Amino acid sequence: MNQYLPSGFVIDAMTDKEAKILDEWAAKEGWNPGLNDIAVAWAFDPAAFISLRRGNELIGGGSTISYRGAAGFMGLFIVRDDARRRGLGAVLWHERLRRLRARLRPNAPIGMDGVYEMVPFYAKGGFALMHRDLRYEGVAAGEPDTMRRTGLHASGRETTYAIRAAGRRPSEWFPRGKRSVLRL
Repeated sequence: MNQYLPSGFVIDAMTDKEAKILDEWAAKEGWNPGLNDIAVAWAFDPAAFISLRRGNELIGGGSTISYRGAAGFMGLFIVRDDARRRGLGAVLWHERLRRLRARLRPNAPIGMDGVYEMVPFYAKGGFALMHRDLRYEGVAAGEPDTMRRTGLHASGRETTYAIRAAGRRPSEWFPRGKRSVLRL
């Protein structure tokens, strides 16, 4: 039990059902999780997912992937909107980092996807900003099948190339084999 949580709250292992709920929450807030990101991460490292609950009620959670202890990544992180601004997210965030570090070799690098406005908070956990991504959204004009005519579509050469390129990553990072992540 975390000493900084109010009475009745607990941080514990997440169920796969709860992971799907977090994915839904993120999508509703305009995040852009990939269609299968949760399923791939869960199959790769189910211990990566932790939840914040009050009794049996899911309040928040996130993932922290360990690549065979050689490196880590802090990804999905969300607290239910009505439970924010109470310090619960900060406690959960630091607990995620603590648990990830316990699963990594000493001095293993940790990457993180975060929110730009939270950079000062992340710095308190030892992170430094490497770069900032700006995301744009809009409606494209032109022919709907333009990508198809070039052969670069979801089931075409683009995907095959991405899988081949990813297949060249260091195999020691993938405890179930690097191709197992790509098969999902």
